[in-house]
Amino acid sequence: MITVLSSLLIIEYLFNVQGIFRFAVYNPVMPILLVILLVVYIPIFILDLVAEWLIPNAWKGGI
Repeated sequence: MITVLSSLLIIEYLFNVQGIFRFAVYNPVMPILLVILLVVYIPIFILDLVAEWLIPNAWKGGI
């Protein structure tokens, strides 16, 4: 997950895109950072949790 987030920041910087992470870097206020991280983290966490429930244990190498 940290790789995806850092890659987004690098892509925003390289292509001069005014994205959400560049906004967070230029405005380092705790409430802004907290909301941005929650907006990004919660959907990824829910997707990972659903995938964990749906993928059978046999596919994961378990019995």
